[in-house]
Amino acid sequence: MSSLPQSQPEAHPHVAELPAFDVIGITTRTSNEDEFSGNSKIGPLWGAFIGGGGKSIPNAVDETIFSLYTHYESDHQGAYDVILGRSVQPGTQAPVGTVAKHIPAATYLVFPAESRTPAAIVAAWKGVYCYFDEPGAPKRAFTVDFERYSDNGVELFIAIR
Repeated sequence: MSSLPQSQPEAHPHVAELPAFDVIGITTRTSNEDEFSGNSKIGPLWGAFIGGGGKSIPNAVDETIFSLYTHYESDHQGAYDVILGRSVQPGTQAPVGTVAKHIPAATYLVFPAESRTPAAIVAAWKGVYCYFDEPGAPKRAFTVDFERYSDNGVELFIAIR
């Protein structure tokens, strides 16, 4: 965890039980080490999504954007996939250049972000790391975590065991 900046904000999560859903989007593979060392792949992924990659998603349920973190190599210190996309109707086929991901029903701790800015999202993630470093904190599942960008703001959903 030494690659993460210090000085984390206080986190106040709540528990959410979510049903399964499907997301189609564009993807990259990265790690926290890359993201915090100036080798970011998530920023360019957002650029590609906003620049047109998000327009090719068929059968989107609504305008909510999901940034999924999945296929963890180990935990938050290893590599993982990021999929930036939208929730779609079940059974929707991923167009060429996109990927489909089924997110199974799960229990999450939900952490709010103060705003949609990259700095606020990073601050919310720092709060997540601090929260799970506390004695007695639940254990992360490292299955699928995600940021949900909706009309109500941004929330981080962290899967727990």
